[in-house]
Amino acid sequence: MFYAVSFANRGLPLIAYCTWNESTKKFYLAIASSGEHVAILLAKNNEGQDELVKLVSSVPEHSHQELVEMTGAAAASSGNFIIALINDGVSIEVDTDMVGFWGPPPGVESGNGILVWTDPENQPHAVVVYSKEQAKALIKECSRWMERSRVSNLMEKVKSWNIPPSSEKPPQRIEGLPAKLLNEASLYGKIRNAQQRYVN
Repeated sequence: MFYAVSFANRGLPLIAYCTWNESTKKFYLAIASSGEHVAILLAKNNEGQDELVKLVSSVPEHSHQELVEMTGAAAASSGNFIIALINDGVSIEVDTDMVGFWGPPPGVESGNGILVWTDPENQPHAVVVYSKEQAKALIKECSRWMERSRVSNLMEKVKSWNIPPSSEKPPQRIEGLPAKLLNEASLYGKIRNAQQRYVN
């Protein structure tokens, strides 16, 4: 899978770039919010350079936001939902009750995952987590505004998530517009999965 797409026509000056890394055997996803970010991607990746050059005018030259880069299950799931969002041409509104997690499916090697949510101030958050311990800590943060029963339910679900119990690698926090895109993509992923289960 490879793509480079702009979200400028959706009011998000972002470029999503996703590809399969043959050397690491993992998916790679980047979300660029500036021309400087695109220049970094061009220097690091050989695939899709022409597509990136065509899209660079859709983002500002500079941005206060960091270049978002992720690999593994977090990149694969988010990357799939982002391209589905574009291909299906849907508009998604995320509310504060939405908390999403995507990671390796059961039965395969455990790896990283991505946890996304929108807080009561309507600020989107996305965090790549490398362990159940990290996921539980983030859910605990949400307990300040989330109903106790929902927190307990999520804590219980963490037990079945296919990520390691602990990790020395720190969680990767993603904020701002990239987090907004990841929240929208995650919610659309939930909707698509629910529809597929219903149809099947």
